[in-house]
Amino acid sequence: MAHERATATHDPIDRVRLLTQIEGDVDLLREIASMFFADYPRRLSELKDAVARGDSNGVSSAAHSIKGSVASLAARPCYEAAQRLELMGSSGDLTGADGACATLEAEVERLKRALATFAPCTRSSSLQR
Repeated sequence: MAHERATATHDPIDRVRLLTQIEGDVDLLREIASMFFADYPRRLSELKDAVARGDSNGVSSAAHSIKGSVASLAARPCYEAAQRLELMGSSGDLTGADGACATLEAEVERLKRALATFAPCTRSSSLQR
């Protein structure tokens, strides 16, 4: 619980790191973000299904995929939330995984809002999913 509160106080994006990663190419950012948000619902569904089944390997795998994607967006709070789930899966202890999924979802919503203001899209559907 304390981790969840601490995560929510951080900016969803490390803007300096993100701009460095994309070398200032906002069009590239839009493309990366669009790909993430197109793929994220499927990954989240896989993650939730694995949690419901008690499938530690599935949780670890789905969380790892999400973690890698948000790393490309310099989204530390999302990364940490996904990493927490990945570690739960790796350890075989899914106690609290439902809450950790909710935290990840909340962080992704914060990321969406931050990206929409950081790199407004000419194609409104790409970030507003």
